[in-house]
Amino acid sequence: MVMSDSDIEFIYMAESDEDLMATSQLIHQKFQTLTSILMYERNEPFIIQNCQTIFQLALKAPFSDSNIMAFAILSKSSAVVVQSLTKDKYFFRQAQKILENGQSMEFQYFNSILSRLATIFQSIIRYDVDYLPESAILLRNFLPHIENTGVFDLLSSSTSPSIKFTCFFDELMKVNFDTCIIDQIQNSENETEISLLLFLVRQLSRSRKFIKSEIVSARTISVLSSLSNSDNLVIQNSLWQTISSICNEFTIPHMKYLFFKAMFIVSEPYTNLHMYHISVIDFLGKCLYFDSKLYESLLPHFLEVISRLIGQFPDSSNLQASITRFIIAALEKEDTAEEVFKSLVPLIVFTAQSRRRSAASANCAYILHQMNIMKITNSSIRKLIKGSKLFQKCSCEFLNRYETILKQSYGETNVSILDEIKNKIKNKINPPKSKEDSNNNT
Repeated sequence: MVMSDSDIEFIYMAESDEDLMATSQLIHQKFQTLTSILMYERNEPFIIQNCQTIFQLALKAPFSDSNIMAFAILSKSSAVVVQSLTKDKYFFRQAQKILENGQSMEFQYFNSILSRLATIFQSIIRYDVDYLPESAILLRNFLPHIENTGVFDLLSSSTSPSIKFTCFFDELMKVNFDTCIIDQIQNSENETEISLLLFLVRQLSRSRKFIKSEIVSARTISVLSSLSNSDNLVIQNSLWQTISSICNEFTIPHMKYLFFKAMFIVSEPYTNLHMYHISVIDFLGKCLYFDSKLYESLLPHFLEVISRLIGQFPDSSNLQASITRFIIAALEKEDTAEEVFKSLVPLIVFTAQSRRRSAASANCAYILHQMNIMKITNSSIRKLIKGSKLFQKCSCEFLNRYETILKQSYGETNVSILDEIKNKIKNKINPPKSKEDSNNNT
């Protein structure tokens, strides 16, 4: 059943039409143009006094100039206005009514109202810390609507690992927000919805507060593992980004199946490179870092795969950067350094000195440079380099000149070429601790 306009208003409107019309006229008097809303402070007492009515106007369908103006006012809300809207939990009651009954509205109305509601809710989360528990509970109920642009913006900003939202993260954990995301993923067959929900998982995984929570538990990994059998490209691209992002010392014990699945994916012959191939290699690099025993007898095979990919896709900068991260991580580990060195250094030296300039040649040259640095503190690498005539020859004929060039500025900037390369490669395998991590460890 499609509801009429009057039914739509009945869901959440408490004021009479006369009150709404009177407030609408006052808004037009005080805010004759959208630009005049910028002179916000002068009219703040009026907004506070009529906050709930302005809220109703902002969400009243179908939309008119008055509705647009009311929404614009609340979109620029100050803390004191937001607190007027949350007084006696008014906003939370009205928002819940819309979420519970809105599906009966015409889609165009509900979608627009939902987007506006989400925008206003962002201000409430930002400015009213007294109602963070209520906000966390309400935010869960927006998950089924994540495909709405405004709702996705709300969910992504609210799960951002910003220090500012640390307290809100605590509240989200208390209401099992992470579990709700996994439930939603498990019950969905919509590729866009699943992809957006996986983005939230990646957001949450960036916070140390969530590392030991449900978001990285055996059940979560089980749900992600079941998705790995999907042949949907959108899901695969988002899924393997997510798997790589949650791989750490706490989750690696549950990831054996995904490790072998990833190994199978990169080992298959393919001519078209997709984003998930790159994420799979990043994931395998993390597996090596956190539990190299997973590789056992598979490392020689994977090094053959790496060799093939260096030559097959030399111009894919993202793939070559991912391969570089893996090689450097493997060289830094005592139990894999020798095998990686002996298997790959001949190819790395050849590719680095190739006349055909490519992402592969640039990354291979960078690997040689990193090995030259490693030998200072890493006795294993120092011994391997000392025993390699090929590396010694490369150092004299190529590497010394290359390292001089690295110190030069990149383009017209003051950034060195070396720093520019480092920024592109980044160490996703063992990233440096964030400010939040440091605070949590002190």
